[in-house]
Amino acid sequence: MARSRRSRSPTATARTRPDLKQFVFSLLCVDGNVPILGKVEDGNASDKTLNHGILGEVARHMRRHGVEEDAFIDVADSAMVTEANLLQAGEHTRFVTRLPATYNEHEQVILRAIEADDWTEVVQIAQTPSTKQRPGASYRVSKGAVTLYGKTYRTAVAHSSPHDKRRLNRLERELRASRSEAEQILRTDKEQHASEKNFGFLKDDQIVNAFSSPCR
Repeated sequence: MARSRRSRSPTATARTRPDLKQFVFSLLCVDGNVPILGKVEDGNASDKTLNHGILGEVARHMRRHGVEEDAFIDVADSAMVTEANLLQAGEHTRFVTRLPATYNEHEQVILRAIEADDWTEVVQIAQTPSTKQRPGASYRVSKGAVTLYGKTYRTAVAHSSPHDKRRLNRLERELRASRSEAEQILRTDKEQHASEKNFGFLKDDQIVNAFSSPCR
């Protein structure tokens, strides 16, 4: 399994030292992030553009070492998903990536997985043992498919127990904030209604006097 990684020089340096050139260090790693190939790229280059060049380089490098295109899997970030990159990957390059949330299909494939409710439990994959304070994460996966640029790709929607817990905690915080806001609006409305009700008991001449009386 091949993994392409890119590290950018800190943007803070670019702000404080504009005379320094930005760069990207691109690595090709295998077997647990062991680097086997690296090169320096233009720091202003887009990740999507870099992925386009990396796809061809990975295949050529593997072929030089007797590894055919269908014998390895390229693990790339979501910048891999562009029409040009998918076209270059062709039929033989196998890859794993994340579908960007900017695609409408991203939400659709998740909703289909929830509706189908057909999940496969995944064994615990964390290498560190679970503790009472940090219980091990559990995952379940739902298989599906998505069509991009006229071609169908397999998908896997993963559900994470820690992510689910964080999401629920966030929703509870938002619910408490909304309830507090609603209660404040209700109190203000009641106070305003009470003021209008008391104000209605005054006669017209009393209203005029109330607004015309000087402060003492």
